[in-house]
Amino acid sequence: MKGLDENSILGLSTLGWLTFVFLWIVQVFIVSYGMDMIRKYEAFAGPIILVTMITLAIWMFFQAGGSIAWSTHNSLVGGEMWRTIFAGGALWVSIYATFVLNFCDFTRSSQSKKSIVRGNFWGIPINMLLFGAIVVVLAGAQFKINGTIIGSPSDIVQTVPNTLLLVAAALALLVLTIAVNLMANFVAPIYALTNLFPKHLNFRRAGMASAVIGLVILPWNLYNNPTVIVYFLGGLGALLGPLFGVVMADYWLLRRAKINVPELFTEERTGAYFYRNGFNPRAIAAFTPAAIISLAHRLRPGPRTAVCLLVVLWSRPRSHRLLPAGRPETSVP
Repeated sequence: MKGLDENSILGLSTLGWLTFVFLWIVQVFIVSYGMDMIRKYEAFAGPIILVTMITLAIWMFFQAGGSIAWSTHNSLVGGEMWRTIFAGGALWVSIYATFVLNFCDFTRSSQSKKSIVRGNFWGIPINMLLFGAIVVVLAGAQFKINGTIIGSPSDIVQTVPNTLLLVAAALALLVLTIAVNLMANFVAPIYALTNLFPKHLNFRRAGMASAVIGLVILPWNLYNNPTVIVYFLGGLGALLGPLFGVVMADYWLLRRAKINVPELFTEERTGAYFYRNGFNPRAIAAFTPAAIISLAHRLRPGPRTAVCLLVVLWSRPRSHRLLPAGRPETSVP
């Protein structure tokens, strides 16, 4: 088995290819049965992951003597500490922003607004706080045991001497990987592709197309480059922030939370959302300067940000509205 992990084929070892293809096939199989199968798998995976991680955290806690380390010997302090915290928080927001923008893909089949609010409450703040506590216990216990700073759950799994817990944790990570990838990297592309090519693609075909694209781009080569990850997530967050702001301003401030649903599906040039050949120039005008400022600050912080800000403010359009002038908003709640 060790020999299978020592070569490299397109950046991945033979063992890596075997495991990747196995997971790829499992996910394609699940996606081929539609969104309902994805929902059932997520409902199956959630409790398994939670119970396994809690069990592992309790075991690690007692292995560390009933207490954990709260800091390292070279912990950051002062401004540098807060800068790192906020930078990490910004990257975390960037990750969740992708889910916010395709939120409707997960809520379109909800029975009521109340069920959406309840699901979000238990699934985001409560769930994240619980897993955050688990991570603190695991990281603190591991550091106290042997001074190792872990960077991912797999780091802890590799050090578990208990065979039963090792197998359970490895299987839980396997289930978790599939669950996260289905939600983050399959659902949104599938609906995007079916919306772009409704005459040619259904859910299953779009899922296959997404799977093939995910294979062709060789994602591990990107993941293995920390610089690419940081700049990609940073750049993505810098763009998603202004985009989300435009969407929220349009929905809450201009439309007063009202949408003309039938008009969303018409291709008539007189449609309320046709704008100019399907593009809203004023929304683009609002997004562009904000995106430039955000990208300049994220990728080139310092004096260039101020210069960019002055240029954008000098050239910004006079109109601040997102809707074309003179177009009535015939919307329904």
